[in-house]
Order: sequence, then C-alpha cells, then structure tokens
Amino acid sequence: MRRLFLTVGLLSALCLVGVSEARTIVAKPRILTRAQWGADESILTRSQNGAIEPSISEVGETGSLSDRAKECEYWRKYYPHEFEVERTVTHNEQGEKLRWVQQYSKNVKLLVVHHTALKVTGDERTPQERMQALYKYHAEGLGWGDIGYHYVIDENGTIYEGRAGGKGVIGGHAYCSNTSTVGVALMGNFEEEQPAQQQYLSLKKLLAYLAQEYQINTKARILFHGKMLPTIVSHGDIGRTRCSGYYLREVMGHIRNHVSAGLLGTKITPPSFRFYSDGTAERKSARLAQPVVIEPKLTPVGSLEIVGNPGGQVTFLVQYRAGSVPVPQRARLAEVERSNQRIGLWQELGGRDVRIRQELLSPRSLRKEESQLIQIKVQLPLNAESYQLRIGDIDYTLLAEGRRTRFAQNGPVTMTYEPAKDQNIPLSTRNASSLTARSALPTQTNSRTIRIRLGYKGETATISTNTLPSVNGKFLGNRTIELTTDGNICKANVGGARVGSEALRIDPGSGVNTITSWTKSANRFHGVIEC
Repeated sequence: MRRLFLTVGLLSALCLVGVSEARTIVAKPRILTRAQWGADESILTRSQNGAIEPSISEVGETGSLSDRAKECEYWRKYYPHEFEVERTVTHNEQGEKLRWVQQYSKNVKLLVVHHTALKVTGDERTPQERMQALYKYHAEGLGWGDIGYHYVIDENGTIYEGRAGGKGVIGGHAYCSNTSTVGVALMGNFEEEQPAQQQYLSLKKLLAYLAQEYQINTKARILFHGKMLPTIVSHGDIGRTRCSGYYLREVMGHIRNHVSAGLLGTKITPPSFRFYSDGTAERKSARLAQPVVIEPKLTPVGSLEIVGNPGGQVTFLVQYRAGSVPVPQRARLAEVERSNQRIGLWQELGGRDVRIRQELLSPRSLRKEESQLIQIKVQLPLNAESYQLRIGDIDYTLLAEGRRTRFAQNGPVTMTYEPAKDQNIPLSTRNASSLTARSALPTQTNSRTIRIRLGYKGETATISTNTLPSVNGKFLGNRTIELTTDGNICKANVGGARVGSEALRIDPGSGVNTITSWTKSANRFHGVIEC
C-alpha cells in the first residue's frame, strides 16, 4: 500500500503519498440525454450570439441592476478563484461556432436547487413536451443559445440532461454565481404546489451522484462569495429570489441530511400547507405599533487568541452583519482599542491596505441584514509578551512569542488571492527506506530558503494553525487542513473547500503549523509547509 511521507523544515516540505479512504459508491441515476428527450441541437449554432451571463430578471432574481452589478464586480475582485475557468470551447465537433461558448469551471463547489416556476398542475402537455418548451424558451426566447439548467426533474421523477457540454460546463441558472456551481431544477411552481415524492427521490439520488462526481463534501460548509454556506443550497441562498419556492425551500435541510446520510430512498415529509390571505393591513398595523429593529453585529471568525513572532504579522477575519438599515461604504462599524500603541492594524479598503487607527470601516456598501467578511492584518510589537486588542465587543489576546522577526515591517505584507507558482518539489512513490535516504529538494533553490524533510508516515495528514493560513495564496476561512494525494496531485480539504495542485503551499504567516495527525511532541513548525 502506498503510504504518506512528510518532510518539513524551516521552510517546510510535505510529501504525501496516500490512498483515499474507502467510501460508498453512488450509482449514476438514469438520465435522459438531450437526444432522448428531443433537444433541437441546431439551436446551439444558429447565427445570433447567446448570453454568457444571464440577466437578473431572466434567472428570477430581484433588486436594482446597478446594485447587483456592483455586487458581482465586488465578488469577482475579492473572490477571483470562484470565477476561474479551466477551458473554453467555441465550436462543436462539426466545426460550427457555438452561440453560447462552453466554458468549464475549474472547481465545482456548490449544488444549487431551483424550481422552474411554471405550474405543472393543470398543464396538459407531457413532461417531455414541457422540457422541450423550456429549452426553447431559454435558448431562443431569452437568446441564450441553450438551456441554463444542468439538469431538470419532472413530476414523475424523470431526470433530463440540460446544458450541453458535459461535466463541469458552466450553466446559466444564478446571476453571477454560475461558475463553480451546478444547477438542478424541478418542474413546478412550489410557491403554489408541492413537489411529488418521485421528484424528491430523484433529486436526492442526483445530488448524491453529483457530489461524488465533483468530490463535494455534503456535510461541510464552504466559503462562497464571502458567505459560509452548505454545499447543497436553494437558489435563494445565493441570490435575491424566492426560488426554489416555499414547498421545496422549507425541506432543503431534510434533503441535505438525507443525501449526507445516504438515505436516498427515504420519503420527504412536506411542510405544512400554506394558506394565503391578504394580511397587508394587519402587518402594517403591527409594524407601526411595535417596529422590529435588528441590530448590527460583529462576530469573530476563528480563535480569540492570535499567536505570532515578535514583530511579525498575522491575518485574521471578522464578520459584520448589517442591521435594519443599509450601511454605506467606509461607514464606521466598531471602535478599536489596543493595550499597546505599537500594535499595528490594517484593513483592505478600495483595493489597498489602510491603517486602522480608532475604528473599523465598512469595505463596501451593505444592504439591510447583509453579511461581510473583513480581513484584518495585525503586526505584533517587538517585545515577547501578551497584549490585548478590542474590536467592538470582541476581545482578542495577542501572544508575541518565539524568535523575534529579523526585520520588523513598517507596513502590511502584500498578500494576493492569486495561486502561488508551483514549486519544483517532485513527489516520490518510493518506499519508506528510500525516502529517508534520498533528498526530495529541488536542484535550484533560493539561497535564503532552507528545506528539511520530515519523517512523517501515514496515508493522510491533518495540519492545524494558530493563525488563519493561506493555501497557495488563498485564505479559505479555516485553520484546519486535511491533506491527501491523488497520483501526482496534492489535495487539501479546508473546511469543505477543496484545493488541488502539484504543489500546495500552506503559509501560516508568522504563526505555527502543527501536524496534529503526527503523535509526537516535535510536531510544530514555523514557516511554510509544501506538499
């Protein structure tokens, strides 16, 4: 059996050779292909161009176009890895130009559930005829050049293949959230009618299969567009919409639990029947009599103890949720107090690092009750001791310990969300004895870089940090990292977010990496761990 070996040092190298743990294989459900349900493939190549990014109204979302466009621009700027495209196909196999080019997500991380919002009750058309009509509406009526959903499920539980292009192709089902997601729609308007049990069962089987195909942990929560979300969501969780309708939206928690537990054949208990009545006058009177005020809230993300070298810098996150009123950009969010004026603080505003003096500011405009993650960089004083930092009602303890940073910075270290370049560290598949005798170091190294190989052996590795680490330059919002390998690819699972590359760099800043899966006392290391 191939084992996992670790070698680390001052700038540490981690070499993994392992086998993923056994898991239950989910069978692929029966899916009607486009040819089987009668898709007119000539629509894909007709002369007019289709829309790459469907508009807000076309995917059933609401809100000001300018506000949503600004929001999308913000997401693209601060979460660029969520919009990464692996490849683009512009022509079909016959050499004909596609109206809607087929781009492919680099990493699918969310499964998004919709309803078509077209009532099935009383519709005399067959499900296949409705599927053909939905395809033509998206492709020709809206001018996209194809259907936006990846899959559609009718009231009998039949699953239809949607968007052409195969695995990983980007669809058009959620405004500014199509990359890195897969959209599954159920036929019906679930604001007014209930899904059939056959639809629930087929939905669960399809979600379980897709999670397996895209290596999505259905029990995890991930960071997407700055929000922590489960990996199976309704359209309304990532957009301003009532989709996927009351009767489906209310049971999404049960669906997620069933998929995670493998209860794919278990029936779903529908929510209570919802009676509609015009309660406008009553609601208005209640609001006037006793208005509900939601207070803004600032909460920590991660530990309240921040550890680093004297003079070093550490990055951490806080989350701010707006209250009952919108928050303008650069509005004051919280007072900042520190026990020592030599504690340096910065936050990102307008694309640059701005020093925090006495208050934390909003990095952008926020809607009512909207949440925002805020990245803060702290530089510890040169003296090795304990310090206190208060941001709003959050009390942090800053521990400056260990070796003093040789050159204390006067400003924040520049950090980027772009992946770091792959390091020239070959992964070895030799046995344990040859690994200890042979160096895995690159032939050309920076003269200031020292790499020391660890003697770790195992099939997986778990690394915890006392600061918020970056993985290939990305801050994924979690301090625990699980490492495995797949051939020559190192894989990291960080709070449900998955990163894979021939070389992974886990950088705790001025903090400490602890290999918690290594049962020995000397398992803590300063510097970067490389896989």
